[in-house]
Amino acid sequence: MNHIVAPCIILLILVLPAHNAQAQEPVVEEVTIEQFQQILQESDAVLKVVNFWATWCAPCIEEFPYFIQLGKDLADQGVAVFFVSMDFEGEQPAVEAFLAEQGFSDRSYLRVGKDQEFITTIHEEWTGALPATFLYSRNGNLADFWQGTPGGYEALKERVLNALQP
Repeated sequence: MNHIVAPCIILLILVLPAHNAQAQEPVVEEVTIEQFQQILQESDAVLKVVNFWATWCAPCIEEFPYFIQLGKDLADQGVAVFFVSMDFEGEQPAVEAFLAEQGFSDRSYLRVGKDQEFITTIHEEWTGALPATFLYSRNGNLADFWQGTPGGYEALKERVLNALQP
């Protein structure tokens, strides 16, 4: 029996660290409106897709995988997707857990500061409704904006591709 157990233990010791190294934890950075504007400004993406969402927002949860897929599908065309959680301060563990469930391990953001200041600074016509999505050109010009869901992955992709057109 010991001749079976010892090799199994050795195998587990060797395999588990490699498995854990592959699974990356989500990176959630708290940002003020000023910090987030700087992040967008420093991005050299051709088109910046900014999705504002929250863990308590059912439509946000429904559309989240579409944005992950969009980022993968259009990365070679210079599209970058930015996720900003509008969850309450102190909800970072819930945000991280949701992102992990979605298999998303890239950097994302958690808004800190006053809600209304953040909302009106992003765009004066944004009511604060979630989800909300903004498409910005490389130079920071707003190419498109909508509140609510785009109506599925294909509709989202079409809006983004339209914004890429000169």
